[in-house]
Amino acid sequence: MSEEAVYFEDLDPGRVLISIEREVTADDSEAFNTLTGSSGRVHSSKEQANEYGFSERLIVGPLVLGLSLPLHGLTAEQRTVALLGFESLWFKTPVHPGDRIRLESTVASARPTKNSGRGLVTFHDRVMNQRNDVVMEATRLVLYERRSATLR
Repeated sequence: MSEEAVYFEDLDPGRVLISIEREVTADDSEAFNTLTGSSGRVHSSKEQANEYGFSERLIVGPLVLGLSLPLHGLTAEQRTVALLGFESLWFKTPVHPGDRIRLESTVASARPTKNSGRGLVTFHDRVMNQRNDVVMEATRLVLYERRSATLR
């Protein structure tokens, strides 16, 4: 990790966090499909995907979500307490094996909670591929640790 830890106090509205890229591989897809029992035709075979007009098999949306969320933590420790939920989540463009994704998160709002050691941050997330296409868009609520909580 190259940056210092990111706490609630570091997340002013308007701040943009841009992650490093990660390649989504066919092995990732096969492992996810095996683990979850996913067997969608367009996710399992190029031939089946071609029948539906896709050039290559697709990566399932929940895998794109799962691979993208930890990407910020690869460059700086995120002092998160919990992912509380999503206000919205949209898969916009197909992801195929070999695509590279990155997460761009804009702080939409940040407010302290009743617990003096925590703060609530709302992010507007966009997962982009190597062509700068938006492949996933979400509004995500995350509970962060406040720096002051670690100084006690």
